[in-house]
Amino acid sequence: MTYTYKTAGVCSRLINIELDGDTVRSVRFEGGCNGNTKGIASLVAGMNIDEVIENITEVHNRLPEHGRIG
Repeated sequence: MTYTYKTAGVCSRLINIELDGDTVRSVRFEGGCNGNTKGIASLVAGMNIDEVIENITEVHNRLPEHGRIG
């Protein structure tokens, strides 16, 4: 099943996520920094969706208000 997420406040306009059950099969970004989006797509391919959400949430929660890790 494919899901499309329309973003706001970031460079990518859309994120298309293809799932096979709970497993991420592919992620395609429309817009955004080519290297970063390819890297993220490659890292999450084959992962369990709950693991992807947990990892992204952990990174987001470590970001201070100014948007930089440190």
